[in-house]
Amino acid sequence: MFARAFQQLTAGGALATAAAMVPIGGTACSHLDLCDCTTYTFAVDARGTKVIPALPPGETSASASAHLNIQSLAYSYSVLVAPSGTIDSVALYQVPSSDPLPASATAVFCAGVAACASPSGTMTIVPPATIATIETSMRGYGTQLVFFTTTAQKSAGGAMRGTMYPTPY
Repeated sequence: MFARAFQQLTAGGALATAAAMVPIGGTACSHLDLCDCTTYTFAVDARGTKVIPALPPGETSASASAHLNIQSLAYSYSVLVAPSGTIDSVALYQVPSSDPLPASATAVFCAGVAACASPSGTMTIVPPATIATIETSMRGYGTQLVFFTTTAQKSAGGAMRGTMYPTPY
């Protein structure tokens, strides 16, 4: 009986064509600023050119990318062009991209050369920050991920820096 009713509805192919054009479910993000989808994944493109205060001209080519799941606090990063020195800490700072780093990090991906040798792990939140305050800051493009090296410490502004942004996957 159902097959006969469906056959009558699809006569001429109009319903089948219309059904094929309707999305099955979920929402899509056409642009990150217009994203109404629920995402808990954030990414960053960190570069030596984004460090404040500015690095010497020969040190600005360093670049890295990273992803963070704010629910599980799992992160991973990849260094695309290595900076001078060895990466010895990676941390989040709730600060606009145009400002120097504050005294304390919001969260730490890794600290110490041995810990940073693995490009993935679980982020540690530094109180008084919370998952909620970090997530809100990242959704508002107000959180910087900074890579520090043995030759570019905090006083130098780090070796690479970038703004965390929501990703639609």
